Amino acid sequence: MATPTTADLKTALRGRWKDTLVALTAIDANLLDGKPHPCPKCDGTDRFRMIDRDEGAIYCNQCFSTNCGDGLAALMWLNGWSFPEAVQAAANYAGLRGDDDQPATVQVEPFELVAKMKSVSVNALTTFGAKVSDCGTGVKIPMYGADYKCCSDMLISPKYPRGRYTTGKPVGVFRPGRRAVQSESVCLCESVKDAMALTDLGKAAFALPGAKQMQPEWARMFQTCHVVLVFDRDKAGDEGAKRTASILYNIAASIKKVELPIPWKETKGNDVRDILKREGGRAALTRALADALPMTGEGDVIEKPKGFNWLSCRELDGEDYRVEFLIENVFA
Repeated sequence: MATPTTADLKTALRGRWKDTLVALTAIDANLLDGKPHPCPKCDGTDRFRMIDRDEGAIYCNQCFSTNCGDGLAALMWLNGWSFPEAVQAAANYAGLRGDDDQPATVQVEPFELVAKMKSVSVNALTTFGAKVSDCGTGVKIPMYGADYKCCSDMLISPKYPRGRYTTGKPVGVFRPGRRAVQSESVCLCESVKDAMALTDLGKAAFALPGAKQMQPEWARMFQTCHVVLVFDRDKAGDEGAKRTASILYNIAASIKKVELPIPWKETKGNDVRDILKREGGRAALTRALADALPMTGEGDVIEKPKGFNWLSCRELDGEDYRVEFLIENVFA
């Protein structure tokens, strides 16, 4: 028989995931009845449940609310396994056999492999125009120059998990399958993986090829947009956000910066996907996006005085303006 794929594995286990999860993890079978229960990882009272018995999807509204759509994701989360480890264990349990009647080695599709590696969805990869790489083990994600044409791409694979740009070609901006629209509110990240994670949350997100890589000629891509910078929580992220804001000033309609709800670090700070993996991360990230602070032409954040809130008006005298006011919180 041909080498089985992850699609074959999911077909073999469809409707059998409850037994599979109980057999391969330490989870109590009573937690997989589709009703609300305490989470096996972060407790609570009713935050956890199985949401798709056929596909094996489980969900916790505090610590496992994204990229949780199938039993393989559940195995990874419950056991701390890599995607290939989860696939092989599930294949062995399902009894998939190879040509020699030995346990089969499952062929992992590149899109699923990269999606699980980078904590994003296959749909997000597709949205950003990813294609299977020439080597067949990863994906290539296109970048676009100031002329809106594809200028290069980035390879993500098991060999290059952090990404590798095509040698000899200029880098550009990653975009979600389209251009930014005039007056649109968009998130701009320093990593395409974070932009994909925000896309999974329903945000319009674009990405640079690095924290300090914003180029003046790319600013026109965000002309009249309301740009929210979502950079890593470290020195490079701060410096990159400052540089990006100074370039976009007077071109974008407004510029704000998100302070990710996690401790600041000098180097290798946490990012959007790190936040989403934490207990209550999705809610915390949503609040941080809503509380983004305006930036000046020098790239400095305008701090909100204590006891005041921002009030935004999109319409003024029939024209499409955006005006920011500081108003005293008289209800505090």
